[in-house]
Amino acid sequence: MSRLALIQDIFKKTDFKSYLEIGCFKGKTFFVVDAENKVAVDPGFHYKFYINKVKWAFKKPANLKNQYFKEESDTFFLKRKDVLEKLGTLDVVFVDGLHTYGASLKDVLNSLKYLNNKGIIVMHDCYPPHEAAALPTKFFPTAEEIANVPGWTGDWCGDVWKSIIYLQRAHGDFLDICVIDTETGLGIVKPKSDIKVEELKLDEKLYAEIDKLTYQDLMKDPKTLLNMKDSEYIKTIVEEVVNRAKSN
Repeated sequence: MSRLALIQDIFKKTDFKSYLEIGCFKGKTFFVVDAENKVAVDPGFHYKFYINKVKWAFKKPANLKNQYFKEESDTFFLKRKDVLEKLGTLDVVFVDGLHTYGASLKDVLNSLKYLNNKGIIVMHDCYPPHEAAALPTKFFPTAEEIANVPGWTGDWCGDVWKSIIYLQRAHGDFLDICVIDTETGLGIVKPKSDIKVEELKLDEKLYAEIDKLTYQDLMKDPKTLLNMKDSEYIKTIVEEVVNRAKSN
């Protein structure tokens, strides 16, 4: 089951209505997800996005409310609180923005402030397939950085995996976190209980400690560090979210 199938299945089997996607780019996932209220955030939508947007308007029912924000996710969470408040809560969030530890972690922490206590956050690229794909950098890999990376293929997951470790260590008491071994690692973040918004402030000491970890450190025991699950576990995730959504 792909990330798209996971998200689609959850919306199909629950009464969830709101979907936020951070890092939309061409909209290959965003446009297919069938949710009543959808929000896309990306500072660099691909030009084909606008063509697809027109096609989508004719393809989908008129009652679907899609909103698009061409800006960085930090800006979105800072300046679009009115949009988030109108949505009520976020039911499903897909984080696939800048593939750095700092950016991905902030995207999750910001999303958690608005997440439905029975909802889910899905993160992409949490288990790099090889060391070159795990290149840590401040923004996007530069030509100079790439030139010094043996085995570079163009696939870049960055160090998003560090966000999984941070979330487990900082918020494992109220969050259920794992990585599914599919599609370069699908990170799953689900509330186990009420989200402790007041505790979501960044623990800078812990952040710095985890930032020192290397890809070699990850490969020593990825199953433990990332709470790795096999690809079939996606079905369990869907079942858990659906059952929780239907509970009182």
